[in-house]
Amino acid sequence: MALVSAAAGFEGGGALAVARASGGGIRNKGAGTATVQELVKTLSGSSSLEAKSRAAGALEVLSSREQSRVEIFVSGGVRPLVQLLAEGGLDGRLQAARTLAKMATQSQPVRKGIYAAGALPVLLTTFSRSSEPDLQACAANVLSELSAGNASRKSEIAKAGTVPPAAAILKNAAVALTAGAPANARLTAACTSLVSALAEAADSVPSFVAAGVVPSLVTLLNSDDAECAALAASALVGLAVEMETQLEIERLGAVPPLIRLLSGSSAPGRASAAGALSVLALSQDIAANIVGEGGLPPAVALLTDGTDDGKVEAAKFFMNLTNCGPKEQEEAIAAGAVVPLVFLLSRGTPQGRARAAGALRNIAKDADNRPGIEAAVPLAAKPVPGGVQSLREALQKWCF
Repeated sequence: MALVSAAAGFEGGGALAVARASGGGIRNKGAGTATVQELVKTLSGSSSLEAKSRAAGALEVLSSREQSRVEIFVSGGVRPLVQLLAEGGLDGRLQAARTLAKMATQSQPVRKGIYAAGALPVLLTTFSRSSEPDLQACAANVLSELSAGNASRKSEIAKAGTVPPAAAILKNAAVALTAGAPANARLTAACTSLVSALAEAADSVPSFVAAGVVPSLVTLLNSDDAECAALAASALVGLAVEMETQLEIERLGAVPPLIRLLSGSSAPGRASAAGALSVLALSQDIAANIVGEGGLPPAVALLTDGTDDGKVEAAKFFMNLTNCGPKEQEEAIAAGAVVPLVFLLSRGTPQGRARAAGALRNIAKDADNRPGIEAAVPLAAKPVPGGVQSLREALQKWCF
């Protein structure tokens, strides 16, 4: 059972001073211990808001561990945490939101339990009306986690009133960036992540687009903060469903900052930029702009030295680009994409191999391009008996 050492009881004076995490619990300055059940009891009873805040703080630290998250849940800790988020002081509300965000990463049953405890209206009120950016950010993080893996819940969260405050927060962040003024990075990141998460539900996308989120996200692509720019790129991927939106994103000037992000050193940024460019490359006109702005060399580099996720996104970009026509296929060949695509077909993840096969299939539509693809086989094949033959058979089956 997870244990936490508390400072002389929760009703007494003094802050809960966590000294260090150790083994199955947390040791604090002072004597006495309180189990998760006792912490939940403090939250659920008639204790003062200060005592409840300290209990929530202890649970927030414990909730970093899977075993403790489960124990908080089965001990009935969700509902009093939601109540503290609604009625507590600032510190208590922050602790409650952080604990709920960690618990929501656990599993769908836990997320369902948080949802059933009435968290949605409390979180929306906090997100939309709080004057404390850190508390708004915490609420946005919980909403993002609650939406994970559940399309209907994503849609419900969006329709419940998330869109207007999210649009307002991102607009303020974009205005601040343009003016060179500081913005709350934590709130901007949490809000952008929330838009990205909810945009995975197709029926949520029109509301975000109509609320003017797209121009704000394009502006945030120019942020010097690579995380902020990467999150903005990821959100644009989800919103760029319709060709009209793709054209708006290009018109607003998204291509150059996306290419800069693709050329940078941030692995998540490179992958997110490639993902956004892959969606934009569905349009032949935008694809021409990407090529003209110098997007192919960094895309080939990502295909060569990126993370597994980055290589998937780069291959998807080349798949969409080469689907535009013979001109784009020749440009991909000239940029040096063929060899790393064959490598990915040979040694990539299942998603990477699928995207590489799609790109190579497009390039191989012109039979004159096939010898060049076949020439890469000895270099790319796995160094095992039969590796070269196996790769040739894969090309024949999936690409030629």
